[in-house]
Amino acid sequence: MGDHGGGHVPPDDLASIALDEERAARDGAQAAALAHLSECARCREALAALRRVVAAARAASPGDRLVRPPPRVWQAIVDAERARASAPALAPEEDAAGPDDRTPAGGGSGTPGA
Repeated sequence: MGDHGGGHVPPDDLASIALDEERAARDGAQAAALAHLSECARCREALAALRRVVAAARAASPGDRLVRPPPRVWQAIVDAERARASAPALAPEEDAAGPDDRTPAGGGSGTPGA
C-alpha cells in the first residue's frame, strides 16, 4: 500500500479499502489513507463509488444475465480516454497540491523584491 504523501489516496489503496475495510483498519500501512479519508470529501466519494461496485459484484450470482451496454456507453468511454490522453500532464507536485498551494521555485514569496 502506497504512502499518499499528503495528496489524495491512490486508487489502488481505495480499492483495497473498499474490498476489505476491516483488514485495512488492521493494516498499519493504511493508517495514513484512513486518516486522510476522514478529512477529504473527494476521496470519500471515490471510496463510496468503489464500495457500490464491490457490493454489486458480491451480489451477482452465476445465473445473472449480463446486459450489453448501449453504444453510447462505449462512445463515452472512448471520448473520456481521448480527452485524458490529450490533456497536458501535471507535474507530481501540481497533481498533489494544486498550482496555488505550492511555494514558488527557490522558496521565495513569488513577489519580485520580496
